[in-house]
Amino acid sequence: MQSVLVRAIGRRPGKGTLVAAIFLVAAACPSEAAESRYQTIDTATDCELLSEQLEGGSSSFLCDGPAETPFIEDHGDLRTSVAYGIDETQGERNWESFTPFNFPRPTIEWRFRDGSSEPFATIRRWSVETGSEDGARDWSILVVSRIGETPQTACTVGYIDARRIENANVMARIIADAIAEDFHCRDYPPIYRPDDRQLRAIVSR
Repeated sequence: MQSVLVRAIGRRPGKGTLVAAIFLVAAACPSEAAESRYQTIDTATDCELLSEQLEGGSSSFLCDGPAETPFIEDHGDLRTSVAYGIDETQGERNWESFTPFNFPRPTIEWRFRDGSSEPFATIRRWSVETGSEDGARDWSILVVSRIGETPQTACTVGYIDARRIENANVMARIIADAIAEDFHCRDYPPIYRPDDRQLRAIVSR
């Protein structure tokens, strides 16, 4: 798959190129089927508290996914960042969240290649506040994440606005399956669907 991805997007894909490459790679690799397994997480009961500071409301939790895959949830100022595949011994993590107040939903979708016991990507829904009194207009964003081996290789590969994209879950799986494994966090930009100023403006990276 990597050779197909490199031929499709080059070393540093620009805007729009990577979106087209997703479908190129998916079509070129039909035999590499994937499946989903689901986990519901409660950091208060299912994870280890690594640190906590009452001032600012910051905290960090170490959690375990399938096949003992570690991931860390960092919380601060009513915002959250999650890094999958790494633990607290591996150094500073990337902060990837949203500018408005936000929180991830408890259910995580883990993507596996058929026959593999090791996941390669996650899909998780986030609620991002818009300031509406009843929350009815809050954003619902599907975040596709690469499971890394180091803090530098654990990152977000895609953002899908589930309010505006039909079949958003299907789109998220296509993105995960096509590019997550070979995604270069430092070189490649994430996918935005739809790719517009409205969605890009709320992302904090």
